[in-house]
Amino acid sequence: MIGLTQVILVVVITTLTALSVVIGIQVVKILQELRTSLQKMNGILDDVADMTHSVSQPMVSLSGLVDNLKGGVKIVALFKKLLGREEEENVEEAEVTDDEEVEDE
Repeated sequence: MIGLTQVILVVVITTLTALSVVIGIQVVKILQELRTSLQKMNGILDDVADMTHSVSQPMVSLSGLVDNLKGGVKIVALFKKLLGREEEENVEEAEVTDDEEVEDE
């Protein structure tokens, strides 16, 4: 015959087994939700990365444009400086020529 202890033991084991199954099912559902959430977060992060890249790319181009303009300004300044020297030399030569003509007269 089955004793009281054996009946209690069977009831406890059955209850623990049922609880373990329910908890296992809940854990699987939580992991599935976590996976879905992580996939959505990954998609959002990819979109943010694309947006920051699309914003930073024109800034890099703008920076290159500004650098090129600075170089152009330096070249123009150099040409002005060289032309200024040539004009000074031309003026000096003209003055020397004028002085020689005045002396000849």
